[in-house]
Amino acid sequence: MLELKNQELAEAWLRAKRDAQAAVFVNDDDEIVIVSRNGAVEPFASSPFSQQLDQCVVYLDDAHTRGTDVKLPSGFRAAVTLGPKVTKDRLTQGCMRMRKLGNGHSVMFFAPTEVDRSIRSATQKANTDCVDVADILYWAMRETCLDIQMRASHWAQQGSDFSTRHSAWIQFSHAPYHFDFHPGDSLVAARGAFIGGSVRTTQFFTAIPGLRSRRSKEVRGARSSNWLPKGAWMRNKKGR
Repeated sequence: MLELKNQELAEAWLRAKRDAQAAVFVNDDDEIVIVSRNGAVEPFASSPFSQQLDQCVVYLDDAHTRGTDVKLPSGFRAAVTLGPKVTKDRLTQGCMRMRKLGNGHSVMFFAPTEVDRSIRSATQKANTDCVDVADILYWAMRETCLDIQMRASHWAQQGSDFSTRHSAWIQFSHAPYHFDFHPGDSLVAARGAFIGGSVRTTQFFTAIPGLRSRRSKEVRGARSSNWLPKGAWMRNKKGR
């Protein structure tokens, strides 16, 4: 499946399911379209099969299980594929394309061998035991917890960086118009907060909104300073 584009997979499924007359899928432009047995592709809204979904198969890839809403007739059953490290959110989004789940719609799960082993390991089930929906939900919740633990430090760092940059920006935007450009200046603090000590100082000055309009005198006055990089002055000079 991963080797095929959405249209190729929809057409292959249509060939395999003889009683279906058309296939619904999302094309490369993120539009819901329908391909018929004769190969004609039409927008969903203008295709006559949009009112005959009971004669269609529907394929939604992982990227389009969120936000895609196709009103499927009662009696439809979805085949939900399980990949490695599926979280609760992604699993729920996939299953809930069946808006009448439990009341006219149903799902069944398919998983490769590695995922099957992962589920059995999480639920402590032998190879001969049957895997049911409760086992899959338990495994998905466990994968979700592991994913949160793995990302927690990154999220904490993002929050810390945002707080530092926000405070530096507030200090800079409320600072007096006159600067001596010594290391304690709010501009120095803002510089350090936004570029994190990297060498991309020339980009920092041109990226600050209103720098040339509000601080033009201060920048011009600092062009001979050893602290202000020459490239920063040159870029501001050319940009005026």
